[in-house]
Amino acid sequence: MTIVHEFDYHKPSTLQEALELLGRYGGKASVLAGGTDIVSWLRDEMVEPEALVDLKGINGLDQITTDEKSIHLGSLVTLNDLICSDAINEKLPLLVEAAHVFASTAVRNRATIAGNICSAVPSCDSGPALLVYEAIICVTGKNGDREISIVDWFLAPRKTSLAMDEIVT
Repeated sequence: MTIVHEFDYHKPSTLQEALELLGRYGGKASVLAGGTDIVSWLRDEMVEPEALVDLKGINGLDQITTDEKSIHLGSLVTLNDLICSDAINEKLPLLVEAAHVFASTAVRNRATIAGNICSAVPSCDSGPALLVYEAIICVTGKNGDREISIVDWFLAPRKTSLAMDEIVT
């Protein structure tokens, strides 16, 4: 696989640093979580960002947390993380079922649920399960935090309500 487009690569260690990078590139940066979609889009020259902002250096985004009312999936939680989570198996079995049919084991080790919905491709495997569970997408941007219902998330193929300066958390 050859990626011919040149871009800057950044791996910030904090969410604030990642947001500053997005602001610096003014909508010409792409966020990298698992990378299963963006890498193929780069290879196929479907996207040509000036920079990639890799979230994998930010602590805490790979966590699954639960309380009495909700389950929070960090934006770096992989599909295999979902499959292996007792809490997700117990409370969100449809999401686990969707994760099981998502590509191969190797892809599930990298692919993130957040990346899957951010790509917003029509074949989005996790979208229907998240709609059933009435998921809320938490995002952070330069103007602070906001919550977006999954119902309002998808606007069109490959288009979401996420602003260019926001990151799914």
